[in-house]
Amino acid sequence: MQILAVALYSKRGQQRREIRFKPKRLNILTGKSKTGKSALLDIVDFCLGRTEISLPLGTITDVTSWYAVLVEIGESRLVLARPNPEGASTNQAMITVGGPDLDLPAPGRLAANADSDSLRAELSRRLGIESYRIEPTEGSLRYPYDISVAQAILFCLQKQTEIASQRQLFHRQDEGRIEQSIKDTLPYFLGAAGPDLAQLRYELRTAQRALARAERDSARRDAANVANDAEIQSLARTAVAFGALDSDVLQLASGQIMERLNGITGFEETTDGPTLSPELEPRRQELLATRRDMRRDLDYVESQFNLISSMQVEGADFQRELQVQRGRLTALGLIPAPDGDNETCPLCSSRLAEPDATVAEITNLTDRISEELSRVDRARPANNRRLAELSDSISEIRNRMRDNATELEQLASAESVIQGELRDRERAAYLRGRIASALERVATPTTTPSAPVDVSRYQRAVAQLEDQLDASEAENELSSRLSLVSQRMTEWAQQLGLEHSEHNVRLDPKQLTVIADKPEGPRPLRRIGSAENWIGYHLVAHLGIHWWFYEHDRPVPHFIMFDQPTQAFFPEQVPDATEVADADWAAVRRQFLLFREFVRVTEGGVQIIVCDHANLSEEWFQNALVDNWRGDEALIPLDWLSEN
Repeated sequence: MQILAVALYSKRGQQRREIRFKPKRLNILTGKSKTGKSALLDIVDFCLGRTEISLPLGTITDVTSWYAVLVEIGESRLVLARPNPEGASTNQAMITVGGPDLDLPAPGRLAANADSDSLRAELSRRLGIESYRIEPTEGSLRYPYDISVAQAILFCLQKQTEIASQRQLFHRQDEGRIEQSIKDTLPYFLGAAGPDLAQLRYELRTAQRALARAERDSARRDAANVANDAEIQSLARTAVAFGALDSDVLQLASGQIMERLNGITGFEETTDGPTLSPELEPRRQELLATRRDMRRDLDYVESQFNLISSMQVEGADFQRELQVQRGRLTALGLIPAPDGDNETCPLCSSRLAEPDATVAEITNLTDRISEELSRVDRARPANNRRLAELSDSISEIRNRMRDNATELEQLASAESVIQGELRDRERAAYLRGRIASALERVATPTTTPSAPVDVSRYQRAVAQLEDQLDASEAENELSSRLSLVSQRMTEWAQQLGLEHSEHNVRLDPKQLTVIADKPEGPRPLRRIGSAENWIGYHLVAHLGIHWWFYEHDRPVPHFIMFDQPTQAFFPEQVPDATEVADADWAAVRRQFLLFREFVRVTEGGVQIIVCDHANLSEEWFQNALVDNWRGDEALIPLDWLSEN
């Protein structure tokens, strides 16, 4: 694929600005700075399917509605057009396919009929890029992807900032996943890896996954066998503890234990088990109710007995007190005569002037004491009889309660025996159920270990694929191709007079940089000084790999776009290199002579497009010019700006 034209379409006036390029030739676009030369590379990148447009916002994006590229692939031509996105990106595209007469569409004839994915798919198919899927390494977080023109185009473009970088060799290499994508796809585009290799790698990964699964299954089966044996032993110990098996069963092999356990589960109860009498519980409830009544009666009788006994004790104490008091009165001779004479002094027996009321009171007190003593004496026999009756009632109730307790104990004992028998039967049933359930889960063991998973079959398959896919051989293929590329790179680096090029210059595919081999050790590009060397090594690296692409008909677009390769020889922000008298014009001439020589060596198989400030007077240089943007000439015509 080579570029025939790049076009911009105005938002107003239905105008088209086109820049024509010659296939199989060196194409030089020269001009002053800020005329839009660098924008051509961004437009080509966008029209070849990039979703995000890298053009800076400004004059070009303000006045342009569509961008288009006319390319040639073999005998066919394609118009690849993209609308100027409203935002930072768009996936809309237009594809037109035709023969040698196909040209850029007229203004007003542009309409989206595809998207960026289908555009790249069409280019990939026409370039001959095979179905080759990049599978990230095991454990990588990257997604697999198919190789397409999206990766191939990275080897065809060199922006002004990229070509002068000492750390970035390829287009967009500094953008996250792009660097790894270049490393992944470079072996394919050089021919060191292909779909056959990818298929072998896929088959190897599949076989390795199958082997891993087989190993896991084998490990799980071994673990299950160990667990089964442990569970069988546990069931046997349980059966021994229940008395269902003898302890010697624990010394047997798992298979023999299983047979004994199966015998337990096959045992059927032939007799009816014990059952609780339906009259047992009502009788117990009746006895408990009777016992509660007797307890209530006993509490009442005992309270009566205690009350009367307390009264007896208190009466005796009262009687003793009365007797003591009467005895004291008697001892003093103060007890009045029985006739109740209260006019005579009880001490001297003389007549009193007034009757003495105290004597009457003492007499009355004495009478009451005597009456109380008499009453206590009369009540004692009755109380004694009542106490005797109550004592007999207490004894009777207690005897009845003992009989009640004895009967309750007999009922409880009978129930306990029955319950024990029921628990034994339940435990036996539980044991049989547990063993039966476990035996359903446990695979029937044999006296020999269970047959292992055939892991060796998967191991042999992996080994065979690894023999077919020797990683070192693939690296050798890549190394062999790069060594031939290195010869060309070294030759051209010496032709440009680059530092450290006297021995060997090579491309490092792992670090994506240029290495200059020295007797003292390798010199990576980042350790080499001066912009002239950085640019020079970028040029020889891209020319070297494109020489290989062409020589071996690899499915890569056969063009290279270099933006400002001579920038190292002019002051920064130079308005026009033709006005710089003291520039190293010899070095500039060497660069363009190298481009010219490269096109000759490849017989026009690789088209070179250079956008630069330089404008040499030699005839061969002028013959390579496609346009000279000086004066009023620029990418955007002046009338577009006036309309805007």
